Amino acid sequence: MAKRGIVYSLIAVLLMGLIILYALAYLNAVRTESEYIVSKARAEKLAYFTRSIEQDMPRIIEITASHAMVTAYYYAAAHGDMPDAQYTFINISKDGKAEGHEDDANIKEYMNNTLPHWITKMKNKGSNFGFNTEINVTYFNITLYDAFKLNFSLLLHVSAQSTNDESLKFSRFYYKDLIYSIDGLPDPLYYLKQETGWGAVIKNVTNPNASIYWIASPTAGKVNLTDAIQKSYYNKSMRGGSYFDRFEGKTILSDKYKNQVTGRPAIDPNWVGLESFVYIPDFEAKPTTIIKDNVTVIDTYYFLEADPLGYCVSSLPKWFIIDCSNATLYGIPCNHVVYCGSTTLACTCP
Repeated sequence: MAKRGIVYSLIAVLLMGLIILYALAYLNAVRTESEYIVSKARAEKLAYFTRSIEQDMPRIIEITASHAMVTAYYYAAAHGDMPDAQYTFINISKDGKAEGHEDDANIKEYMNNTLPHWITKMKNKGSNFGFNTEINVTYFNITLYDAFKLNFSLLLHVSAQSTNDESLKFSRFYYKDLIYSIDGLPDPLYYLKQETGWGAVIKNVTNPNASIYWIASPTAGKVNLTDAIQKSYYNKSMRGGSYFDRFEGKTILSDKYKNQVTGRPAIDPNWVGLESFVYIPDFEAKPTTIIKDNVTVIDTYYFLEADPLGYCVSSLPKWFIIDCSNATLYGIPCNHVVYCGSTTLACTCP
C-alpha cells in the first residue's frame, strides 16, 4: 500500500512538473510573440516615419521656394538692392533671415515656412512615434538654372532611434532638386528703380517660351514682336541681368550667375539674362513716374544712366523707341527704323 502511494505521489509530481513546464513554455511563447508584435509595430512606425520624410521633401522644398520668392521681393521693396541676391535667397529659405532684417513683418510671417520650422515639426512627429530624431541640413543651395528658372537643391541627413529599443535605429541621406519657374513673379528691377520714379510700375516676368522676333505671324520657337510688346513678354538675353542680378539692381548679366550654368546640358550660359520692353503707357498712367524721351525701351538700357538714344519704328506704337543695335537683334527691318516724326531712316542699312 505504501509503495502504491509512493508511485501515485511520483506520478502526481511528474504531472505537476509537466504542467509547470507547459505553463512556462506557454508564457514564454506568449511573451516572445508579444515582443515580436511590439517590435514589428515599432519597425513599421519607423518605416512609415522615414517614408513620410521622403514624401514630404518635394512639398516642403516647393513651399520654401515659393515663399522665399515672395519674401525676397518684399525685402527688396523695403530695403532696396540686395548686396548678394543668391546669399539672401538662401538665408530666407534656410533660416528665415535676410541680412539682419528678420524683425520685418514679412520675414517673421515667413518663419513658419522655413526649413528649420519643418525640421522641428518632423522631429516632433518622430518623438510622437517613439523615436529620438535628428535631422540636419547637410547641403542647401539656390542657383540659376536658366533665364526663367532657379534650381533649389537640398540634402538632408536623418537619423532616428527607438526610445525603447536601442537596436531599432535608422540613418539615411535624402536629396531633392527643384527646378522653380519665375514665370509670373514680379521683376524687382522695376520696383528698385523707384528712387528716380520708375518704381511706381510693377511688372511681372512673362515667359513666352519662344524667341521674340519681327515676323508676320508666330512660328515654331518664335513669337511676333507686336504680340510680345502687347503681352509684356520677356526675352532671354546675353546682356540683360539675370533674375538674381535684378534683385541686386543690376541690368547687366554678371559673370557670377552666368558661370552657375556653365556646363549644364542644353543650356547656353550666354543666354541666361533677361530683358523686357519698358511699356511706356504704364508709366504714363502713373503721375509720379519719370518718362525718358527718345531712349530705347529695352529695359537693359532704359534703366542705365548712360542710356542709348532710340528711334521710332513704323507700324509700331509711337512710344516704342529702339536703338539700331537692338533693332537688328530683334530682326526689325532697317527701313522701318526712322527718326521720330520723320520718315528719314535712322540706322545705317546694309
